[in-house]
Amino acid sequence: MMQAKFLLAVLIAALGYCLFQIEIGQGFALGFLMLAILFVFGSIRERAHGAQLQALKARHEAMVAASTARIAELDELKQAVLAHIANAQQPHQD
Repeated sequence: MMQAKFLLAVLIAALGYCLFQIEIGQGFALGFLMLAILFVFGSIRERAHGAQLQALKARHEAMVAASTARIAELDELKQAVLAHIANAQQPHQD
């Protein structure tokens, strides 16, 4: 998708340059050049946001994995406490 936008920006810039060279209208040609520049900056900005999104997703997955591990540890601790309570409630035979 990014490559298509960049290619479109290059084509628009080339069209603007050609229009500028054949002097159809300098304002019209500069408009095409400005549009191409906006496409390039838009694609760069979108790529940066994509990288931020991937970083946040990785951080979220790490937090979920850590939480899952902590829950498993707490469950083991709970089982050990319940076993200790059950053992303490049984009458001792001396």
